[in-house]
Amino acid sequence: MSRRLLSFWSRFVPQNLRSWIRNSPWIYGLLERIDFFVLYRSFWPQKIFFEETGTSISVDFKERRGRALLRSRARGQWYLKEKWLDAIEKMQPDLVIDVGANYGEFAFLPRFAEHTAVIALEANPKLMPWLEQSLASHPDRKKISLMQGIVGKKMGGTATLHIDPGWSGRSSAVQHNESGIQCEVDMVSIDGIVTKLNIGKPKKLVFKIDVEGYEEDVFAGMQSTLKSADSVFGLIEFDCSLLRNANTDPVNLARALSQNRLMYYLDKKRVFKKFELPGDEKLIADDWSTEFMVFSSDLVINI
Repeated sequence: MSRRLLSFWSRFVPQNLRSWIRNSPWIYGLLERIDFFVLYRSFWPQKIFFEETGTSISVDFKERRGRALLRSRARGQWYLKEKWLDAIEKMQPDLVIDVGANYGEFAFLPRFAEHTAVIALEANPKLMPWLEQSLASHPDRKKISLMQGIVGKKMGGTATLHIDPGWSGRSSAVQHNESGIQCEVDMVSIDGIVTKLNIGKPKKLVFKIDVEGYEEDVFAGMQSTLKSADSVFGLIEFDCSLLRNANTDPVNLARALSQNRLMYYLDKKRVFKKFELPGDEKLIADDWSTEFMVFSSDLVINI
């Protein structure tokens, strides 16, 4: 729900009535359409505008995550998006990479400098038409390369993508549950794509990785790109249970991420705190989930 409807909902609707409405799909759907009309002047909105940057994304209102983005105007995780925008504005990077773009709320949010190349990667073929619409409307579309594929250690071959039909953000190259749709998707790597696109070796790099447990393989496939960069800023989803399900040791991945870089984790109060190894291994419990922010020591990042 939008903040306006959520405020009315929590203040004036009794708890038992709320439960009944939630369990009545057609009533809840009607309230959702009214909410959309208040926000967008449309019962079936498909586009979210970002006033901060003058950009927009297209989303599928028939899909749950698409509707969630519409309800929040894509303001979810804004504390991360602010860091993303801040890094791109201050660094003026040569290369920006978004791995696991979903609807593109990170990739298509900023404006980019004339010299910046942008790569947006998404594995789920069902999201590509929406990403293509967002790309077509972006003011800096000529700088952006949109590609579909499972991002891993190397280029070539195919792998199975497990699509969660109930929430597009949970699709992964790692099977986390028995339900879902499976399809074969081309395998790519960051280093391979950078070479293929003839981008050259970036000196300033900004990246985001959110691939539901497959982060280690993505990171392994971008080592050449990372080593070429003097300045690096990255946001990485870090869910210990998903990582272990992908046969990844979270401690080893944390060590690799922090090598020659400063590293901060997001606590439950949405405050970034410094993460150091050795010392903070105790945080990596079975169910620990956070977002890591890593960056070169030469960068001045507002924490």
